[in-house]
Amino acid sequence: MQNKRLNLFLLKNTVMSLLGSAVIMAVLTGLMVQFHLLGNFTFHTIKQLSDIPGLYNSGISNVEMAFDKLQYMGYDYCMDGKRVGGYYCAWINDKFMIVLIDDTETVIRDYTVQGQLKKDPATCSYILSQCAESAGISKEQLEKITYDYMISEIDYPKTFYGIVKLAFYLALASAVSFVRGIIPGSDTYRECLTGSWLCVI
Repeated sequence: MQNKRLNLFLLKNTVMSLLGSAVIMAVLTGLMVQFHLLGNFTFHTIKQLSDIPGLYNSGISNVEMAFDKLQYMGYDYCMDGKRVGGYYCAWINDKFMIVLIDDTETVIRDYTVQGQLKKDPATCSYILSQCAESAGISKEQLEKITYDYMISEIDYPKTFYGIVKLAFYLALASAVSFVRGIIPGSDTYRECLTGSWLCVI
């Protein structure tokens, strides 16, 4: 009889705690759906450059692409007067592709860029005009051998999405832990009954 009352007490308090975790998970999930965050945890792998226009037009922005070699172009991206990234280019299928990454090396090899697929005509036009002037050719010639799209690591908020993902996983782990605690026969359930550990409910 005493064990039965203890079981009911544990069940009641654990369910109440589980409801709290469920509410947190529901709120987090709702926010991620509302602000379209769920799709931002994964990256679409670009295997062929011919796939890029279709991805861009369909609204897929988070992409990753492997490069054998990236060459620093001599231009930086700054925010509030502080350098946060640099513009690099890769020579692929007889064309240049520009990427914006957070690095300081002049040449980078075997690097996978994870970021947002975007168009930035103003920036590309400025960089190409400067490069064309240095090379002694027209900007139009350079534009013909440069892809219209770039991948930007800087525009993908890794820290923000990392915090959101961590909060979601913590809430999920908490819910799973509470569920295990109310399943008869589980280690957590037996430990609560025997008093071998302190159940904080």
